[in-house]
Amino acid sequence: MDAIKSDHVEVAQTLISTQKGKNVEYVQQDDNNRRWFNEFRSKASSNPIAFETMDSARYSALLIPSSPGAVHDLASNTELSQIVNHFIREKKPICAIGSGVAALCCVMSPDGKSWGFKNYSMTGISVSSED
Repeated sequence: MDAIKSDHVEVAQTLISTQKGKNVEYVQQDDNNRRWFNEFRSKASSNPIAFETMDSARYSALLIPSSPGAVHDLASNTELSQIVNHFIREKKPICAIGSGVAALCCVMSPDGKSWGFKNYSMTGISVSSED
């Protein structure tokens, strides 16, 4: 991952990676945020790359956001499993938000016999808190 450096701050650049490099669908747009979405789409970083072409070694953290497709598309994605396993092996931070947690279901241990997070403690909100 390339970083933007100044005298005081180092800001990491972001990469969007999706299944098969599909474009991200932005929902709930309104007049207030439409300008931001249009500006963001004009940037190179808004164009996703496919999971299978992502070089996990270049990135220091993984964020899996909440998305309607996460439960269906990511819960059994083998390419994403390889990415997450890299982050586990290298002890890099992984954050899954909301329905993005479903993406963690695809992660198997390197021997393929158990869930990749079997011996980990995880935090999250309770089901009753999800209003």
